[in-house]
Amino acid sequence: MKIWVDKGDDKFIDLLYEMGHALKYKFDKVHLKKGIYHPVGFSDLEREQQILRRAAMSFFSGGHAVNMNVASLPSAGEEIENVQAAIRKYILDLMEGKRTIPITMAPPEEQESVALAQEEEKSPAGPTTGA
Repeated sequence: MKIWVDKGDDKFIDLLYEMGHALKYKFDKVHLKKGIYHPVGFSDLEREQQILRRAAMSFFSGGHAVNMNVASLPSAGEEIENVQAAIRKYILDLMEGKRTIPITMAPPEEQESVALAQEEEKSPAGPTTGA
């Protein structure tokens, strides 16, 4: 990689030398290599890269948080909105005492069978009989 960069620098110095010669400037290649001419764009690019590196290091080390401003969330559809509204109403009813949560106490050995029976009662087909 260093050879590539050095070769690019040499070509750039050659270009600057030829441009200066055509415009009647008295620069030699040694002066150009030592940095007598350094384009403003190079300085700006270097400064911007340094700012970005520092910001990235600060972010990834936990020094900065990401600011987020959510203007709107995508709608999930009418069906989901209806389910969410029903859940909100159910929770409000619970909080206002209009609804209760049924609790069944059973000894540990019977807990699984009680849970299964409750699930069968809630299913749309109703309780099933074992045959």
